[in-house]
Amino acid sequence: MPSFKLTHIMLLFVWLVAVVNAQEITFYADAYVPQASDGVIIPTPQEQTPLPGTFSLNADTSVLLLSDTPTLRRATEDLLRRIEQQFKLQLVITTPADASTLPQDNRIIIADNTHALTQLTTEAVTHPEGYVLQVTTNGIIIAGADERGTFYAIQSLKQLLTDTPELNAVRIRDYPELAWRVAMIYLDNDSDAVNGKLIPLLAEHKFNALLIMSDYVLWDSAPNLHVPTAATKDAARNVAALARANLMEPIPLLETLGHTQWMFTNNQNRDLLQDPTVNTPFAYDPLNPRTYEVLLPIIDELIEVFNPAYFHIGHDEVRNVIPFPASDAGKAVGFAELFIQDTLKLHAHLAAQGVRTLMWQDVLLSAEITPHLNRLPQDLMITSWNYIPAQRYEDVLTLQNAGFDVLGASWYNPDNISSYARFAADTQTPGMIQTRWTGYAGNASATSSQYQQMYAYLTAANAFWNPDAPTLNNPAVRFRQAWQDAPTQTNTAGYTLNLSPYANQPLTQGIYGLESDYALSELLTQERLAGVRFALGDGVALRGTHRRSVDYPEQVRFVINQGASRVVFAHTTGWSVPAATNVMTYIITYADGTQEHVPVQYAQDINTWTTTEITDMNLLQAWQGVTPNGLPAAVSLMIWNNPRPDTLISSITAQSASTLASPVVLGVTLLE
Repeated sequence: MPSFKLTHIMLLFVWLVAVVNAQEITFYADAYVPQASDGVIIPTPQEQTPLPGTFSLNADTSVLLLSDTPTLRRATEDLLRRIEQQFKLQLVITTPADASTLPQDNRIIIADNTHALTQLTTEAVTHPEGYVLQVTTNGIIIAGADERGTFYAIQSLKQLLTDTPELNAVRIRDYPELAWRVAMIYLDNDSDAVNGKLIPLLAEHKFNALLIMSDYVLWDSAPNLHVPTAATKDAARNVAALARANLMEPIPLLETLGHTQWMFTNNQNRDLLQDPTVNTPFAYDPLNPRTYEVLLPIIDELIEVFNPAYFHIGHDEVRNVIPFPASDAGKAVGFAELFIQDTLKLHAHLAAQGVRTLMWQDVLLSAEITPHLNRLPQDLMITSWNYIPAQRYEDVLTLQNAGFDVLGASWYNPDNISSYARFAADTQTPGMIQTRWTGYAGNASATSSQYQQMYAYLTAANAFWNPDAPTLNNPAVRFRQAWQDAPTQTNTAGYTLNLSPYANQPLTQGIYGLESDYALSELLTQERLAGVRFALGDGVALRGTHRRSVDYPEQVRFVINQGASRVVFAHTTGWSVPAATNVMTYIITYADGTQEHVPVQYAQDINTWTTTEITDMNLLQAWQGVTPNGLPAAVSLMIWNNPRPDTLISSITAQSASTLASPVVLGVTLLE
C-alpha cells in the first residue's frame, strides 16, 4: 500500500497532467463548420443586377416545370436534390398545362420562351442558349431562349444556393458570346469512372460539345490492337449518350497520319510504316492500300458508336518525331501530296456518311502545304491550337482568309485561355476548344499529377462564355468542390490542439530562419481553415536535409488523450520535392498501445508554403495569402479518417522522413 506522501505525489502528478492537457486540448461545439457556397456563378453571367429583398425556399414552395423535356426534368430533379441536401426541404415537380393558372408567389417556374413567360420577367433573351433568371420576393422564374438556355439557367440557380434557403433577389440576363465551347476528354479503361462525373460537371459549366480522344478503344475490326488500358465500346457509347443527355455534341478524335502510335500497338501493322526499321512508329504510309483497310473500318465503328455530326482526324505534327516521308516512293511523291491526298481520302469517306471533318492547323500552315490550301474542301473545319498567351493569333486569321471555318484551341495556361477567347470573340471566330493532353491513357492522371489541366476547364468555361469577364479566381479549389459534390455536412464538435508547448517555429518569423518579411503572420488572423477551427500560433518544424533544417528534431510527440472520427492536420514544408515523395508520417498511438501510420506525400497531402499552384486534386489547399513583403503563400490540410473512432488516441507523433522538404506542423484538430 503506497504511503500517504506517495499517494499525494501521485495525485498531484495526475492533476498536473490534467492541467497540461486542459491547456493543450480545447473543446469546441463547432470545431468544424461547413463552408458555404459563395454564390458565384461560373461562367460569369453577362448581366447580373441585384434587386431589393429576398426569397426564402420552404416546404410549400411550388416547382412548376413548364418545359418538360427529359433533360430539363433531370436537371430540375438534380436542383431539388441539392435543395434537399442543403436545406432538408423535399420539393415536388408539377407540370401545369395552363400557364394562366400559375401561382403568384412562393414558386419556382422553369420554362423556355415557347411558353410565353416574357410577361413574368423584365426582359426576355432571344440569343441562342441564353436565359433570364429572376429571383424576387415572390419566387424564382427561369425563362430560357431554348432548351439549352433553360438548362443553363438551372445550373446558374444551383450555384446561387448558399448555406441558407434565403436567396438574394437578382435579375440575370445571360447568353454565350462564343457559339462553340468544346472540352477535350479521353476514352480509356477509366472512362466510366472519370467521364461519368466529368461530363455532367462540364455541362453544368455550360460547355456544349466534347472533343473525345478515341485512339484506344477495343475495336471489333482490330482485335490485334487491344490493350488493357483501352476503353470498351460500351464505355464509348456511354460517353456519347451522357453527352447528349447533357445537351453536348460528341466529336470523336482519332489521330491519323501523324501521332498514330495506336495503329502499331502490340508491334502490329509494321508493314504500314514507310520505314519499318524505326524504333518509334509515328506515321503510317498513305501509299500502302492496306493502311486504309485498317483505318477506315475503325472510323466506321466510331461513327456507329457516336453517330456524330463532326469527326476530328488530327493530322498534326506529322514530321515532328520521325522523318516523313521516309521511303523512296514517298519522297518521290513528296510530303505535300501525301498529306493532301490522305486528307481528301478521309474527308470523302466521312462526307459520304454525312459527317463533317475537323483537323488541326499546324501542318496546313507549313511552307509545303499552304500553297495547296485551295485544293482542300471548304467545309473542312480547322482547329487552331496555340498555347502561348498573345494579343493576336494570326493562324486563325490566315485560315479564315482562306475561307475555312476555324475554332481556336487553348491549353491550361489561364492567360492563354483568356487571351485566345477574347481574340476569338473579337474576330467572330465561332468558338474555342479547351484541350487536355494527359497522355493516351490519361484519365488516371487527370485528377492527380495533371490536375492543372482539369481545373483549367473552369477557367475556359468562364472565358468561352463571357470573354470580357475577369479571369476566374481559385479554379483549382472550385473544381475540387464541384468534383466532390459532397452533401452539405453539419457542424461537428471536436478538440483543437494547442501546439505552443511543442512549438519551435514562430509564425511571426520566416520559416526555418528566414527573416520576418517572409513570415506567415497573415495566417495568424485565421480562426478557421476550410471550415476547421485551429489554435493557430507557433508551428512545429521538423528536421530535413536542407542546411537550415538539419538541427530541428526528427519527431515530436503530441499528447492527445481524446477520441476522434477524423483528425485534421494543417501543415506545410520549407522546400519542394518531387510529387508523391513521402515527407513525413503521423504516427497515431491508441490507448491500448496499437498504432496507425499515416504517410504524408508531397503535392498530394502537403505543399511548400510558397507553392500556390495545385497539381493534385487530392491536395486540400485551405489558405492563400501573402507574406509581409508580398510573396504569395499557402497552407494545406490533410484529413485522416480514423478506422477506430471508439478507441482513445493517446498521442500523435509527427515524424519527418528527413528529406529536403522539411515539414512544419501548424495545427491539429480532432473531430468527433
